[in-house]
Amino acid sequence: MQIKKTYGIALTCLAFFLAAILVIQPVIAATLTTIYDRLNTITKDTATGVEHNIIFTPTDTVSGATDSVLMLQFPDGDDGKWCRTAGDLTATATTEDSATGLPGTLTGSCTAGSGASSYDTFLICATGSNTWTADTKYGVKITGDTAALGTKAAAGNDIKVTVTTGTADSCAAPTPVDTGYYALSIIDSDQVAVTATVDPLFTFSIDDLAIGFGNFSSTDKRYATGDATGSASEAGNGDPAVVTVTTNAPNGAMVSAKSTGSGAAAGLYKSVAPTRLIPAAASSAVVNGTEGYGLYVKNKGDNLTITEGFNNDTVSDVAISNSFQTIITASGALSTENTADVALVAAISGATTAGSYSDTITLVGTGKF
Repeated sequence: MQIKKTYGIALTCLAFFLAAILVIQPVIAATLTTIYDRLNTITKDTATGVEHNIIFTPTDTVSGATDSVLMLQFPDGDDGKWCRTAGDLTATATTEDSATGLPGTLTGSCTAGSGASSYDTFLICATGSNTWTADTKYGVKITGDTAALGTKAAAGNDIKVTVTTGTADSCAAPTPVDTGYYALSIIDSDQVAVTATVDPLFTFSIDDLAIGFGNFSSTDKRYATGDATGSASEAGNGDPAVVTVTTNAPNGAMVSAKSTGSGAAAGLYKSVAPTRLIPAAASSAVVNGTEGYGLYVKNKGDNLTITEGFNNDTVSDVAISNSFQTIITASGALSTENTADVALVAAISGATTAGSYSDTITLVGTGKF
């Protein structure tokens, strides 16, 4: 009888011990998934202006009459670096990476750790419609308000940050619902200097290198044409000599011109004795019965400007010289071809010596880089 009684007491004690184990087993929070923190800079020892873009997916729904809270805790050795100045944070819902903007009216704060087992901590709290549904990916951007956010002092990898979701009154550290971790890398500098050189570009062309007035059978003025037969009326657009300019020069371009003439003076020159020069004159001053030879510009592109003196408008017109003069300008780059017509007009008098006259007009295009 004594043996049976002792055995019964042992079984009773074992049952009580097992029951005690079951009663005191702690509740473990579920793990957050799809979690990351995209910083706007990962340069070491940044003192202010750091932004955190947090993306996370809770395993369990966070809801209740109290605040829904997201808590970030940074490594113990980084006290006062992630939260440089304790104070309020600005939390803004974000849809980065196809996330749902974190629901609720969002507020936040950061506190700096001090000493062992004390951590720089961010709290993001949501009131109002603040249910965070399980298996939904959420996004929130965290920036400083009265708080100043920074990065750790030294470069390093595998910087472990603890993330907790839960509920609390008055935006306090939460009672955990889910927990999770992510890692950051801080480097000496996150900026890559980029350089590039755009080669200078300039094109210039003249479409007709042999033009003429034809025969002067009277003292009426004539116009040069591309077929060298001349005309009693002004040549049409695209005649006689068309210049084309393109460039990426930031200060534009110019076209310069000069007359060879007799060598000593500009004009149409008869080199066979007896020599004679039909002198250069302002184009608008060339009239019937008076010797004169003028150059002007017409039919110019929208991005080109005719230099005053060569626009044939009687205002300050000048004669072509045997030294270079600017006849066309552009104030900026010419991304497409711009054209202009270089025209010539001449007249003779009754005393102009018969014979063959000629001139060489030199046209030079220049990009202004």
